Amino acid sequence: MVCAWLLLQVADVLFPGFGIPEGAIRALVWAAVLGFPVALVFGWLFDVGPDGIRRTLTEDAEVPAAALGLQRSDYLILAAFAAVAAALVYQAARGVLQAPVEQPVTTAPGEPRVALEKLENSIAVLPFENISDDPDNEYFCDGVSEEILNQLSGIGGLNVIGRTSSFAFKDSGYGIARISAALGVGYVLQGSVRKYGQQLRIAAQLLDEQGVQVWSQSFDRELADIFAIQSEIAEAVAGMVASQLAPQPARRHMPDLEAYEQFLNGRGLLHARLLDQARYALQRAIELDPELAEAHAELAIARLIGSPTDEELAEANRLIERALELEPKLLRARAARILWYAQSNPGNPVAAEQAAREVLAQDPNMTDALLWLAGALAEQGRLKVIGQLGAQAQDLSRNAKSLNALR
Repeated sequence: MVCAWLLLQVADVLFPGFGIPEGAIRALVWAAVLGFPVALVFGWLFDVGPDGIRRTLTEDAEVPAAALGLQRSDYLILAAFAAVAAALVYQAARGVLQAPVEQPVTTAPGEPRVALEKLENSIAVLPFENISDDPDNEYFCDGVSEEILNQLSGIGGLNVIGRTSSFAFKDSGYGIARISAALGVGYVLQGSVRKYGQQLRIAAQLLDEQGVQVWSQSFDRELADIFAIQSEIAEAVAGMVASQLAPQPARRHMPDLEAYEQFLNGRGLLHARLLDQARYALQRAIELDPELAEAHAELAIARLIGSPTDEELAEANRLIERALELEPKLLRARAARILWYAQSNPGNPVAAEQAAREVLAQDPNMTDALLWLAGALAEQGRLKVIGQLGAQAQDLSRNAKSLNALR
């Protein structure tokens, strides 16, 4: 299940950037769902160890495992497993290769252009470019743009495209008009970050769907002003995109700067699935600033990915509770609870599903929550709903209310 989830995460992030259609991801989802019971039965019947494949011994068996060879019937069963696995791989590969390709979006005059229906007051935040001399600042730059995205998402009246969709266009070379049409947004925010010691220069510009600049500003400040810069950009952009907006909630806690840098770095490493490095950076952020709720939530997720031990499950639970104690409305902490329910021993897919639906009702663009919801449904054997979920994934990212119809 963990390997399948990681494969889907990679596909979800990389496929859009390479122009691979969403039908290919659905093919992988179905292969993972159908392959799960096959792997479960195989693990129940056989053990794989240094001596090769052996029959699983029952607790009352008196024959040593090493002395128990495979019988003729076992080879027939293994051949059947191999045939089923080959069929699943073939169907998945066929589904990826034959998935219908959407008509490309073009910007050349006179050519037809297929675009998603644009949302009102909609914006996508592209990852800011790292123009520092140090390539290690890449995660910091991504973190700055993600923080601006998160601040915009918290403003009522704005429709903000999620991180996974907008970051898929990083280094794509696509023009703004093409990105705007592909994501179905009226505005795109892009920028650059130069960080040198305690000096910071952030340049941001807002462009309309045709790539025409409607706002731009540069900020030459000290690193200590990073939070004010992010807020200023979010407020300026929000005012340009929508005229009437609900007020943005103020940040309850102003993080320690070094802790905040460690948090941005750790979150970027977590997105890249460099788990050991991510855990170290996030733990360091908490040590520097014990009240940084976001670091607690991300570290909980980092602890839960893979096959967590009972101690790691307990630690993740403590981190989630602490994050919610510090920030009761922190959505990433509530998202971490989805994974905690799913990874617990025994797992609780019903509770995981409920938690996922609550999170997606507030942020339908959180890809992690959507994937964890699919996993919870698979654990319950609700394959038909997973099919609906995959078929309507694009609609789900635009209308949280449609989640309630998938029951």
